[in-house]
Amino acid sequence: MNIFSNIKGDLQGGLAAAAIGMPHYLGLGLIVFAPLGVEFASRSASIGMVSAVFAGVVAALLGGNPIQITGPRATVTMILAGAVAAFAANPAITAQAPEVRQAIVVGLASAAVLLGGGFQVLFGLFDVGKVIKYIPYPVISGFMNGIGFIIIQSQIRDILGVNGDVSYAELIAHPGQIEPLTLVIGLATLLLIPVSKKHFKFIPAPLAAMIAGAALYHVTAHFAAGGLGPLIGSIKTALPRPDAFIGLAAADGFKIALALIPDLLVTALVLALIGSMETLLDSVVSDNLTGIRHNSGKELIGQGAGNIASSLFGAISSCGAAYRAVANFESGGRTRLSGVMSSLALLVVITALGPLVGKIPLTVVGGVIVYSGVLMFDVWTFELMRKLYASVREDGLGVITKKGAMLVDFLVVLLVAVITVCISPLVAVGAGVVIATILFLAKMSRSIIRRTYLGSQVHSKKMRNACDSDILELEGKRIAIIELQGPLFFGSAESLAKRIEDTAEEFTYCILDMKRVNDMDSTGANIILQIHKRLEKEGRFLLVTYFSDSLRDYLDMMNVLKSMGENRFMPDTDAALEWAEDHLLLNRCAPMKKGTAVPLERMEITGGMTPEEIEALRSRLIPESYGKGSAIFPEGDTARDLFMLSDGLVSIKLKLPQSTRLKRVATYTPGGIFGEVALLDGRPRSASVWAEEDCQIYRLPLDAFESLNRDMPGVAIKLMTNIAKVLSRRLRTTSNEVKVLEES
Repeated sequence: MNIFSNIKGDLQGGLAAAAIGMPHYLGLGLIVFAPLGVEFASRSASIGMVSAVFAGVVAALLGGNPIQITGPRATVTMILAGAVAAFAANPAITAQAPEVRQAIVVGLASAAVLLGGGFQVLFGLFDVGKVIKYIPYPVISGFMNGIGFIIIQSQIRDILGVNGDVSYAELIAHPGQIEPLTLVIGLATLLLIPVSKKHFKFIPAPLAAMIAGAALYHVTAHFAAGGLGPLIGSIKTALPRPDAFIGLAAADGFKIALALIPDLLVTALVLALIGSMETLLDSVVSDNLTGIRHNSGKELIGQGAGNIASSLFGAISSCGAAYRAVANFESGGRTRLSGVMSSLALLVVITALGPLVGKIPLTVVGGVIVYSGVLMFDVWTFELMRKLYASVREDGLGVITKKGAMLVDFLVVLLVAVITVCISPLVAVGAGVVIATILFLAKMSRSIIRRTYLGSQVHSKKMRNACDSDILELEGKRIAIIELQGPLFFGSAESLAKRIEDTAEEFTYCILDMKRVNDMDSTGANIILQIHKRLEKEGRFLLVTYFSDSLRDYLDMMNVLKSMGENRFMPDTDAALEWAEDHLLLNRCAPMKKGTAVPLERMEITGGMTPEEIEALRSRLIPESYGKGSAIFPEGDTARDLFMLSDGLVSIKLKLPQSTRLKRVATYTPGGIFGEVALLDGRPRSASVWAEEDCQIYRLPLDAFESLNRDMPGVAIKLMTNIAKVLSRRLRTTSNEVKVLEES
């Protein structure tokens, strides 16, 4: 959509986003620079607004999300606030004059924002956004809960109307310091936000509450003699200047900045990571609104460039926020122009309405920010706590084993939240990354084995005669099929090798089903080769199935294919199972010579018949020969003849929908029968039959069967009974296999 194709809607959307964001920008600016004292409050509030102006314009023009509104946000603000508190307490900085101290701290904060923006640009160029989005949710939840608590705690003094230097211990010991009227106004502002959301939807609730709270404050101040907290203070009505780093050049600012480079880099990296993660996660919400997928790489470049631009004017970190994007979209915003309009509206407030903004009481801003802090608490955490509580009441200590995953999630949330509150958000982010890595390794180190079953429970698609089937029922346990899932790498390969080594004596054939293996490293490849060598030394066999081209190429590069032999790698598990069954039967039974046909009297179809009855049946059969690859009958054929395979192999194949490819359903060995379903139900053939080898077949035409039924009904009944037995055996085998696969 062209940037000027929706001017009216974008103007409305931009104004709505600016109105809903402005109270937060003011409050977050105050939070970051709170260590510089109340006298710096007006400049702090101005910095929060300036950040949204310049970061918002640049990110809107260069980003990859057309309705994104960029500005300060609590998560990144609290990270920067922790760094600013450390800067302000640095002995080299506290030794400076107040004005110099303020300039140096603002310069250092802006330097962290600039470096963070640089990292974000790199993230966008190298498409790091895909990785950032995979931080485990419990880590995010714990961080959000901790930030919410810090935000609320940071505003309590302003709402109570006490000096920022007063500790909570002193406050409890001397509660008389609390200014009741200030507290009432702060709480009134806080309560007005949900009321405004419900009853005054034409104006953003935080803005409405701020206006009402400020009005209440000034009316009270007119009648009350003192007892009210401070205002933001006078904000200069002038265009912002790119002079943020000039303060670092004064006194020892540059020297101090050089000494703090490690701290600046760490802070910048964390700001970039958290800001990028928040922006990308919230961009998904925008995608659902617009129906257009955002460009994550471009969005990070835009966010980074926006932070770089705003840092020149003295700024705090900015990122995208879903609530601002939703307000923009619902008010008509559709293009990048809406983000520009939002920033320009804020610029008008700074340059024209500064004195009016300066009249806003800190307790009112505190009420708005506390409400934002309450919203930061993750609902999922409370739901998790409720479920755990219910489980503890039901299972007691058994919850550790029954709800282990849920308990781990809760402990991660709690740990990250405690670190965020008690140490710092910076440390919490680092701990979160470590926890995420540990959780990933723990998950990946779990057994890669999805399930295991035996050849006595599940058979190949090769339909064998009753004798061979009975042997496989007894001896099939010597075939083990092991299905794997996930990556086969250093964390999981060893457990697979140990599992096979511990159970190797129980089987002769081991089939590794790799259908769900999505990746492999050198350790995984070498483990496969080691398993093969170990089994081969003991006269056992390892077969590997379902290898993608990429994994096959990797095994070839690691010399595993050559060492094991190409014949040990099968296209699918059924082919490997068929090979193992054939090999097992070959060693269990006397092998039948090629071309030796199974006589009619040894087939299942003639079970229970006398020699005379078999001859009566034989007289009605038509011997036929089929060459390898020829069709015996096609799918949809209306003939109802019954076929008895004397020699060779035939396969039942289905044509796949919207494809010319045929899928094998089953393969019949000598002595098997096929075509019986059409004989029984009279409907067209449901599949085609193809000769896999040169075949010798007896065909019983429908009219010959009907004459047999008329002339010798006893023989026809025995024939039908034997067909029923064959079908029953197949059905029983299939149902047992389904049961095994469902239960395993």
